[in-house]
Amino acid sequence: MKEIKILSNTKNLAKVRRLLSQFLLKRGVCLRQIDEIKLAVDEAITNIIEHAYQFHKGKEIYIQLKLDENRFYATLHDRGRSFALEKVPEPHLEKYILEERDGGLGVFLIRNLMDKVTYCHREGGYNEMVMVKQLKGGEWR
Repeated sequence: MKEIKILSNTKNLAKVRRLLSQFLLKRGVCLRQIDEIKLAVDEAITNIIEHAYQFHKGKEIYIQLKLDENRFYATLHDRGRSFALEKVPEPHLEKYILEERDGGLGVFLIRNLMDKVTYCHREGGYNEMVMVKQLKGGEWR
């Protein structure tokens, strides 16, 4: 298990991606799955910075990385504004492309890159997102 604490600033995303890559490479996870996991975690942290903390710099984000025999877990904690994950609709991608929208696909990407995603507001005043990815020895899922 690895724990990372960062402050809410998009400049810290590169550090998380680097530490995440190192963690997964040392454990033999294939590059394709590493890229998927990095993108999902990056999107989740970006959403915390943008939506939960509303771009206020210096707020804490805790990240816990865990790997068991064939599953990767990323758990993120923040103390920002919470939201209802289950109420985030699937985007209409064709309309999205035609309108040349920028942003707004974070939850869609997270849901499609990871195998299980849960989000809740915990007693104690913090939000928790848990993302799980089933790992298959070098196979595309």
